[in-house]
Amino acid sequence: MIEITTQEEANKFYRSSAWKAWRLNYIARHPFERECEMCSIPVEGSQIILDHLVGIRAGGELMSDDNIQVLCRPCNGRKRSTIIVRKNWVDAEVISL
Repeated sequence: MIEITTQEEANKFYRSSAWKAWRLNYIARHPFERECEMCSIPVEGSQIILDHLVGIRAGGELMSDDNIQVLCRPCNGRKRSTIIVRKNWVDAEVISL
């Protein structure tokens, strides 16, 4: 398994052809998952964000159906903001994202 510990490594992973192919395959295999898990609005095409339940920098599985939820862009942005706030609030030695 690939270990991703930095934001740079995460960005590289999300730009990889392996992730892009897996994302398209996931969307094709789950045709009825077209609602954001957080706000329930319908999402389509490039607006479908596959969000890792356990972040990849926290050791979450990279390409596992069990570690993915569908989010819209606004909810994904809010979730990321919350994670950044939490990281700044908690001692960096206690939690590493």
